[in-house]
Amino acid sequence: MRAQSIKIKICGITCPIIASAAVKFGADYIGLVFHKNSKRNIDLSKAKEVALATRKSGAIPVAVFVNQSVDEMLEICKNLNINYVQLHGDLVRKVHVALPDRFTKIFTVNINSNGGVSSSVSANIYENLDFTKDFLLFDGLAAGSGQIIKKDRITEITGNFNYFVAGGLNQANVTHEIANITPFAVDVSTGVENNNGMKDLVLINKFINQVKMGGVNANV
Repeated sequence: MRAQSIKIKICGITCPIIASAAVKFGADYIGLVFHKNSKRNIDLSKAKEVALATRKSGAIPVAVFVNQSVDEMLEICKNLNINYVQLHGDLVRKVHVALPDRFTKIFTVNINSNGGVSSSVSANIYENLDFTKDFLLFDGLAAGSGQIIKKDRITEITGNFNYFVAGGLNQANVTHEIANITPFAVDVSTGVENNNGMKDLVLINKFINQVKMGGVNANV
């Protein structure tokens, strides 16, 4: 039985109003994406608004980085007063050791087509992580593929770490995923966007409600 409910992260939010509403619905983390090639990339000015709205609403803003340098990450986090960072890409996963201890790291681990950890992932990836405050994030589900992360395939790398799951989640499959591996948190982006690629408050609310129901079932 899990001692606490499953946490929820809504990623790729670029509007402070959407961020506040998502937190009101029950989101625990709001992800701000700093990656120029992403349609969800956010500039510093707007990011300040979203981070502030997130904190005021009672949740935690997370800076999502894809292969930035340590200096770039530190500068962005200083400007936004953010201490949670999500790390994607080989570069940031190598240089993260240079980040000060005040940062909580969400360290992304890619999942392969068999539902296990990618062969490119080193077994000692968490040598410089702290399981008392840092997290792993298993990412690799493809929307509509039916691919499921297999708990027995990731156990060897989770150790004592709490972990997020992400990639392809939506209101239709998140309950199954929760029941399958009972993660610490779920992370969604595309699954709460409308056909125009915009975050949709109705979809966000439905997703969060589904997680809450699935989390209750998973804890029984």
